[in-house]
Amino acid sequence: MRKILKSSVILLVATLPAIAWRLSGETIAEARPVQALPEFKTVWDGVYTEPQAERGEANFMKSCIECHDGSADGPFLEGEEFANRWREDSLNALFTYIRTKMPESSPASLSETTYLDTLAYLLWLNEFPAGAAELKAAALERIQFVGINGPKPLPNGTLVQAVGCLTQVGEKLWALTNTRLPTRSRNLDETQEALKSLETQPLGTNKLGLDGIAAVRPAFDPSQHRDHKILAKGLISNQAGDSRIDVLAIRALTSSCKP
Repeated sequence: MRKILKSSVILLVATLPAIAWRLSGETIAEARPVQALPEFKTVWDGVYTEPQAERGEANFMKSCIECHDGSADGPFLEGEEFANRWREDSLNALFTYIRTKMPESSPASLSETTYLDTLAYLLWLNEFPAGAAELKAAALERIQFVGINGPKPLPNGTLVQAVGCLTQVGEKLWALTNTRLPTRSRNLDETQEALKSLETQPLGTNKLGLDGIAAVRPAFDPSQHRDHKILAKGLISNQAGDSRIDVLAIRALTSSCKP
C-alpha cells in the first residue's frame, strides 16, 4: 500500500447557541443487572485489517483524491494536526463526519462498508497498527482516538462530556466522581442510541468539579439525582491539577451508580 498525501478531514466544530439549551434528567433508566460489556479500545489496539485498508485506499483514489492530494483545499489527513482534531473522542465521531459530509460533491452517497474501509485506510495512513478483525460500525463508539503518547488532557475551553456519579461536595457544590477522563464532544444533544450506550459505560477513578449546575434548574435538580449515574457536557477547565466542567447540558442516565 502506498502513502500518497499529507492532508486531513475538516473538523466540524460544535457551535454553541447563544443560550445553550439543557438536557433534562428527569427520566432515567432503572438499575440493570451487570452485564459483560465489550472492552474499550484505542486506535493503537489493531482495530482494522490490512485488506480492509487496501480496499479503503482504492476508494480513496476514486472518491477522495481529487480534494485530498496535497494541492487542493482539502485539509491534512495525517500527522499531528490530524490527530489533534480527533483525539480524546470516539472513532465514531470521525466516521460520522466522513459518512455524512464526504465526498464533498456528493455527501453520504457511498455504502457504510465503503466508508468503514476508507476510515481503515486513514488509520493505516496515520500509522496506527492493523489487527486481525475488520473495523465494524457497531464497535466505533468503544474505540478511542488517542495520540502516540496515549490519552492527554484537552485544551481549556474544549467542549467535553463525562459520565460519572453525581456527588455533593459542599453547600450547592457538586462533582462527578468515579468518572473516566473527559472525552471530546461535538454537540450538546445525544441520540437515544448513544444514551443507551452511555448507561452501560464503565466508570473510572477520576473526579471532576461541576460548575453552573444552578443555571440548568428547573430542568435538572441535582438534589433529586444525588448518587445517580449522569452525563454532563460543558467546557473543560484544567487548573493546577483541578479539572472542572462548566456545565451546559446534563442528564441522569440511571438511578444506580456503582464503579
